[in-house]
Amino acid sequence: MDRAAVQMTLLATISGSAAEISIVAVWIRSLSSSALGAFFVVVDSRPVSPSSQDVARDDPGLGAVVPAYNEVGIIRRTVGQLVPALYPGCKIIVVDDGSTDGTAEAAASVPGHGEMKIIRLSKNCGKAVALNNGLKAVQSKFVVTIDADTTTDRRSIECALQAMEQTGADAVSFWIDVDRAQPGVLARLQSLEYATTMNFERAAQSVIGSISVIPGAATLYRAACLPTTAFSSRTSTEDADLTLRLSREGRHLVLCRSARASTLVPSTLNGLLKQRRRWTLGHLQCCILHFLETGGVRRFKHLTLANFILATLSPLIVLAAFLLMGCFGETPLLKLSVVSAFFISTVIVYLQRLVAFVLLKLPMTDVLYALVEPVFSGFIQAASFLLALAKLGSFTWVDRPHWDRLVWHK
Repeated sequence: MDRAAVQMTLLATISGSAAEISIVAVWIRSLSSSALGAFFVVVDSRPVSPSSQDVARDDPGLGAVVPAYNEVGIIRRTVGQLVPALYPGCKIIVVDDGSTDGTAEAAASVPGHGEMKIIRLSKNCGKAVALNNGLKAVQSKFVVTIDADTTTDRRSIECALQAMEQTGADAVSFWIDVDRAQPGVLARLQSLEYATTMNFERAAQSVIGSISVIPGAATLYRAACLPTTAFSSRTSTEDADLTLRLSREGRHLVLCRSARASTLVPSTLNGLLKQRRRWTLGHLQCCILHFLETGGVRRFKHLTLANFILATLSPLIVLAAFLLMGCFGETPLLKLSVVSAFFISTVIVYLQRLVAFVLLKLPMTDVLYALVEPVFSGFIQAASFLLALAKLGSFTWVDRPHWDRLVWHK
């Protein structure tokens, strides 16, 4: 065998092994997430039923922060449902992030707001700045952050407070549902995606203490673990950035299934792609920044950053693995081809959805949507990943050439 043939054989072996290891890692992560999510729902969810003492107390030291930008159409609904959900005397801070449509006036018109305060920023500064302004103003022992398009109720807030007390958590993620009253096929597909993937995966992470994203839509925090500038504008996903920072500090983050929040989702394909591009871009930024700032994943609690990176890069990993198998043929150990790898990947995806669908007792009227949702979500994930890569900015040095001084240059 000549030298060129030896080199080609070696290249094929290395490439096949890389493809094999990469796609098996994605499969293991998916199966592990499904198993842990099932464990959470069946064994470890421990639905919380607030005691009469919890219901009776007047003021647990709770405040709420609602950032809003041009939300005149929904802010009255959000604040109107938040007022009775909180205890008497609790502060509600609505931060109008430079809206031009009368959002602040609409919020102020909600009757019975009691301790509500409206902060108006002179210009649109971004959600992170709005949240930080709200944190400075609320000054309470516990803080719940609620998006302007998200609603919750008294029982859910009580359950989150009790979960925080029982577990000693620094932050409690709400279980985020898509508003069932929102019409359209797109909303139904996203509702299934939220339930069977986002919530189910967060449940799996909660079991091992490695939640990688506590949702900006609805989360309860201990104010003591949040500095006045807790949220950063350096990425486009301030919730993921904060979660990873809290993990680096060794903070305890949990999910409470009994704490429910209902959110509105994009009603058009273009709006959905814009939202997911922003999420993916922010997650890519977080991967780079947190990895470089810490020099690896060891400073993070358990598997938080490693799992976050693998989840963020999985579209690229799977695509690269398929391309390598297409170019160099079957993998050396498992003899995987493009067809067999695609088949196994599809089975794993649908198995994960089936487990979540059954254990969460989702309505049978959603079965047809459940068959379409994995394909639809896969398309959205791949498209948003490519759009995010195209949008990805550059890095620049600040003050001195060390990784921990790296910031995002927009």
